[in-house]
Amino acid sequence: MKKLFVGPWVGEFGVELLRWHSYARSVALEGRWEEVVVATYPDRFYLYEDFATKFVPYLPPTRETEGRACKGHRYNNIHREFIDPEGGDVWLSPFGKLEDWRRLKEQMDRRLSFANLAARGVEVAEGFDLLLHARTTTKRGQRRKNWPQECWREVVRAFGGEFRIASIGSRSGAAHIEGT
Repeated sequence: MKKLFVGPWVGEFGVELLRWHSYARSVALEGRWEEVVVATYPDRFYLYEDFATKFVPYLPPTRETEGRACKGHRYNNIHREFIDPEGGDVWLSPFGKLEDWRRLKEQMDRRLSFANLAARGVEVAEGFDLLLHARTTTKRGQRRKNWPQECWREVVRAFGGEFRIASIGSRSGAAHIEGT
């Protein structure tokens, strides 16, 4: 039996949404897998439901990870419970050596396959022209990625009230920008 075990992804949701799950989808939809097992946060199963045959809830001990290697996370090898690499099963993983990650990243850049979540009945907020995610994470080593609040306010002002703009994101990881 050829199984594909995807994940777990423990990094940022944005990277999972815009890269990881779309790459996993393209690999899963190759059609050579009898079973596709996905390990991720339980509230993210919907990203994979169009191709996964089984879900494994994965709750890392912390969300305080850093960089592509998810420094600070200790992986417990959960994939070993579900696949047999000697039997031809494959573990599609963000973990591993830097060289492996570079190869994987290169493949992700070439093979993204996005799902239309709205077509699956996922509710999409109406009434806005633009959505802004003003990142404010305090995760270790990630603060440098946050853009200053004043810059976000300038973006909103630049649209001159022409568009309906909403701030999106979790309360702990994003800011509400004035004028949205």
